[in-house]
Amino acid sequence: MVKRRYAQLFLASYHGEAIAGALAFIMGDKAWYLYGASSNRHRNLMPNHLLQWTMILWAKERGCRSYDFRGVSGDLNPDNPLYGLYRFKKGFEGTLTEFIGEYDRVYSPFLYWLWRKVYPLYAQGFRNLLLGRKRGEGKGPSWGTDLMEKGSYTDWLGTRWIEIEASFLEHNVKEILSRTPPGTRLLAVVKADACGLGLEEASRIFLAAGTHCLGVATLEEGKALRRAGIKAPILVLTPLLREEVPEALNLNLTLSLATPEGVEAVRDAAQRLRKRAVVHVEVDTGFHRSGFSPQEALPLIRELAGCPWIQVEGIFTHPASGGRLSSIKRQWGIFQQLLQHLQEEGLSLPLRHFCNSAAFMLHPQAHLDLVRIGTLF
Repeated sequence: MVKRRYAQLFLASYHGEAIAGALAFIMGDKAWYLYGASSNRHRNLMPNHLLQWTMILWAKERGCRSYDFRGVSGDLNPDNPLYGLYRFKKGFEGTLTEFIGEYDRVYSPFLYWLWRKVYPLYAQGFRNLLLGRKRGEGKGPSWGTDLMEKGSYTDWLGTRWIEIEASFLEHNVKEILSRTPPGTRLLAVVKADACGLGLEEASRIFLAAGTHCLGVATLEEGKALRRAGIKAPILVLTPLLREEVPEALNLNLTLSLATPEGVEAVRDAAQRLRKRAVVHVEVDTGFHRSGFSPQEALPLIRELAGCPWIQVEGIFTHPASGGRLSSIKRQWGIFQQLLQHLQEEGLSLPLRHFCNSAAFMLHPQAHLDLVRIGTLF
């Protein structure tokens, strides 16, 4: 417990609607960020940034000399899925402080010794036995086998791992393509380590099975795929920071435009590098996370059609509620109207895409030129 007025609940609202909240408290000359949460609505407004800055100002007004953002992942490798959390907190010019960490309280030295020394040997032997049987069956090595022999996953996960049969993923790709109309292409969403399937490994299988392009969430994921030698088109589905745009263009990544600031950043970087940027314009039809409104998207595409440094290859939106057909149909109607206006003005975009995995199954009329599939794999 803390003294009155030394703990505070902060709320961020938009047009009277609470969209984010956070708790902070003060002890001595130090303030701590305790907990925070945000709604999926209006995430494009980035209310968490404003909340953190407001809490920092609140702490300074009360004489605090430091503000504790709490933890980040112990692995600060940019390839770590939690690296974005560190980057967000580091963006406030903070200093990383490492503490001694957790220690086990040992009640039974003998059982503790068994757990630490004997059990890992047993688990490794059992795992080797299983893998030996699998090789004996003539199935060949699976991803799990390859990764465990390299030691990468076992070092990270200890005695837990997952084995994935590559042929099943190939089958899923072909099944999805069989359900699309002729000419509709497939974008495989491989963000977050391809949902645990393995970023590089899954991407190679998807592409070999007929996938047209890949979708990622961060620059780091795009870099990893390019370092792996993958030359297929890669769409970064979320807007990048201004300072990330030049590197993304040099890697030939396709960028998403969702804000006026993002348009300016891409245009400036492309002109400076003398390199044409290929982009997809994101439209907000009801998700309220990011993207231009339909009223903003039309004049923007009209303007960019005359820009020598930006090629608008595609336009897309994201269904807000994947499992509710009524919501999908409502957003589809809004998106259709915008596409009709673009057609009437002679603005032809080769890749129009609406469907995520759920919409792909529930509303096949919306397959258009491209479908974005992730969880269906």
